Amino acid sequence: MGIDGGGTKTLLKIAGPEGNLLASCQSGPTNLYSGSTDTVRENLEQAIQGGLAQAQIRMEDLGCVSLGMAGADRPQDHVILKELLAGIGIRCRILITNDAVAALYGALGKGEGIILVSGTGSICYGQKADGSSHRAGGWGHIIGDEGSGYDIGRQILMEVMKSYDGRREKTILSSLLRDEWNLPSPESMLPFVYHSESGKSDIAALGVLLDPACEAGDPAALRIARKAARELFLCVESVLNALRFPENRTVLAMQGGVLVKGKQVKKELTCLLNHAYPMVCIRESLGDAAWGAIQMAAEKQSGSAGANPGADTGS
Repeated sequence: MGIDGGGTKTLLKIAGPEGNLLASCQSGPTNLYSGSTDTVRENLEQAIQGGLAQAQIRMEDLGCVSLGMAGADRPQDHVILKELLAGIGIRCRILITNDAVAALYGALGKGEGIILVSGTGSICYGQKADGSSHRAGGWGHIIGDEGSGYDIGRQILMEVMKSYDGRREKTILSSLLRDEWNLPSPESMLPFVYHSESGKSDIAALGVLLDPACEAGDPAALRIARKAARELFLCVESVLNALRFPENRTVLAMQGGVLVKGKQVKKELTCLLNHAYPMVCIRESLGDAAWGAIQMAAEKQSGSAGANPGADTGS
């Protein structure tokens, strides 16, 4: 079982002994730092039970549960997650890593290269064949996550309010936001922004307003897109500088709604990367982080890179 736990949703997949996909389902967020422990447990249990039912197997049939979890970088986070899984009834082997590591395996089919993720949050992670690795970003929406959906949504809200005050030029983002949230005036969004229980994901969801505004040539939207692209570029550059791939020859894959569903930020970012690092090959992702978590479990079991992603993970 592979689990990709994020700040907006959780994706779970189950693979059989022959590498065949048995189940794929979703539940709510499971980032330990974005919600309560009870909420994380409920969403994990919902995904696990849904996956088991879909695969038509029992919990006792699982050989390994491999988790790529946002906000799970510290040993104490692993302890909490293992206790939650034990409470749900998981008794098999458990592997836990950051979601960016699982995303790398899922995107490239191996643990070598660079993955850049920009969804609700953002992070860049790179790894070489010798196992050396480096990450940049991913420090949460308060002190990091630049270029993420949340960061873009927050920048949209700021531009709308600056325009309303007369501190900026008029922006089409004001009307797009009004229609999106059904607001009578900019002031009416304040209770929603500051008191909504699901404010982080709702603000991140505003990222969908960026492309229409950019296509209309809106200066505020174009500023936001360029700033987001620049921040993401700096994350990739940090990883490249730290790992020193020969001649910067490596593969980069992108994941997350901002870079997969969005257009303008990816366009701006690709231009920056192609100009500064022409030897970096930007490639489409092969799979998602949930499948990457399964690949990691298979590799751990086999003890060799490039293992069949659905190989028997043992117990």
